[in-house]
Amino acid sequence: LEAAKGLASLVLLFDSCENLGDTGVVALGRGLEAAKSLTSLSMDFTLCQNLGDLGVVALGRGLASATSLTSVKLLFWNCKNLRDTGVVALGRGLAARELLMSLILNFYGCEKLGDPGVVALGLGLEAAKGLTSLDMDFTGCKNLGDTGVEALGRGLAAAKSLTSLSMQFTLCLNLGDTGVVALARGLEAAKGLTSLMLWFGSCENLGDTGVVALGRGLEAAKSLTSLSMNFTRCLTLGDNGLVALGRGLEAAKGLASLDLVFEGCLYLGNTGVVALGRGLEAAKGLKKLKMNFAYCMNLGDTGVVALGRGLAAAKGLTDLDMNFAMCLNIGAAGRAALGKGLEAAKTLTFLELIFYGYEYQAWGYEASMNKVVQMIREAGEDPCADLLQRLDRGSYDYFAQLFKRN
Repeated sequence: LEAAKGLASLVLLFDSCENLGDTGVVALGRGLEAAKSLTSLSMDFTLCQNLGDLGVVALGRGLASATSLTSVKLLFWNCKNLRDTGVVALGRGLAARELLMSLILNFYGCEKLGDPGVVALGLGLEAAKGLTSLDMDFTGCKNLGDTGVEALGRGLAAAKSLTSLSMQFTLCLNLGDTGVVALARGLEAAKGLTSLMLWFGSCENLGDTGVVALGRGLEAAKSLTSLSMNFTRCLTLGDNGLVALGRGLEAAKGLASLDLVFEGCLYLGNTGVVALGRGLEAAKGLKKLKMNFAYCMNLGDTGVVALGRGLAAAKGLTDLDMNFAMCLNIGAAGRAALGKGLEAAKTLTFLELIFYGYEYQAWGYEASMNKVVQMIREAGEDPCADLLQRLDRGSYDYFAQLFKRN
């Protein structure tokens, strides 16, 4: 690399090279320092368990020297020895990249990464004012909290040219409303966004305040054609947040693809889902729709009737996936409304509607708990493995409201 001074594009894949550590990556960093003509860089260090801060600091210095870079992709998936020191250096390297247009950073499973490193990345984003595409994955970064995400929000506010944004914070257990409010302010500045993905699965401290702010951010993103938001097990999220999201959907009239996940959000009810239904009615060009309300036990016919009206407006729908598992308050009126909405969807090529759980509606509380455990065990590899663990410990609080009326 040090000799290839005219290099314009570089792709290096070290996926699962478990013997690759800091010594080798420090040498790569030195090579980058010499590659002054480099415009595109892609490096994959997935499962390089021996890679730590020393190597990534050298990469950061290399980024700072590669002044012509317009595209950067760095994957550190499950590099468990990577800490803030290395990521701070990456942030400094990005801060020198004024020409950067596309950035992908993956820190999935980097459990030791926290706020200091992500604050530095936010500062780097502030300098990259020409950025059009941004993809950042912090899944499982359990030390990341509001301070780091606030800095990312400030970075987004500076990136006014963004058209595509993907950010994943699943299992970032310390993230709450304060960080998400700042992130939403950044969205308000990115008025040209066409594609947006934000995942907050199991962020149990995220509630209505943060999601209301996200709704306001959506109201500004009038050019959106694709939206994916995941709030799985955001246990304090309620109707106020969904009402704001519904208003945001009403503004995004050009949506072609919508994916919303609220699985396990215990406090969602009809009021919020009615607002989402109104948002669907505005998205008349919708082609693909996925909505997951599994275990939202307060959702009933009123909310589902509104969703049915939304479906009726999307006459060009090709893909529909709706999950109402264990939503025991949905009855014949709600299901009939969905059926009526589907009558207008003459172009459907894929349909999945899940209502399982109604056969348990007449059970008492204790018997219902035992039946749920049995159901999950019989399913084998089930996405509800965490739920099974909770039930086996005797922690039935998760379903207390679900069966309180029986």
